[in-house]
Amino acid sequence: THRDLAAEVRAGRFREDLYHRLRILEIRMPPLRERIDDIPLLAQSFVQRIGTELGRPGVELADSAVEALRAYDWPGNIRELRNVVERALVLSRGSQIGAGDLPPDFRTRPPEAPDVAAEALQDPVGAGVASERLEDVIRGHSITIFERTGRNLTRAADRLGVSRGTLRRRLGSYLAENPAAGS
Repeated sequence: THRDLAAEVRAGRFREDLYHRLRILEIRMPPLRERIDDIPLLAQSFVQRIGTELGRPGVELADSAVEALRAYDWPGNIRELRNVVERALVLSRGSQIGAGDLPPDFRTRPPEAPDVAAEALQDPVGAGVASERLEDVIRGHSITIFERTGRNLTRAADRLGVSRGTLRRRLGSYLAENPAAGS
């Protein structure tokens, strides 16, 4: 489980007797996003195992697919990785799984937005961007983080340390101009 069962017992949400029966060995694993170097090996292992089950032995991951998998944040951890690999095996036709065989979230990495905040810091004499109002710099930085998180409003808000509503207001007309960006 991903929950702290001892805390759940203290809060009265998990039976104490069951907790002691289950608590033989506790293993703590960091989330997959903190183990990026494990992703290629785990993904290839899933490709081999699931490929054999589906009657598609010998399928391999192309470098483009590996890089796309490494660039993703994996909120669903290893289960999500397994599901993505299984989906790619079902939908792909060749002997290799490429980035195009992965779900759309993996194929379409948005281009990097200009980092207005960084530009402002590099232009201290006011020759250009540094003369922008603080609101513009904050909005520009918010857009940059939003783009870098694959246009995921929740992840961007977390990285910026603000609520989703605050980020949505900061992005304002950007989201209105790009309705697909807010989903």
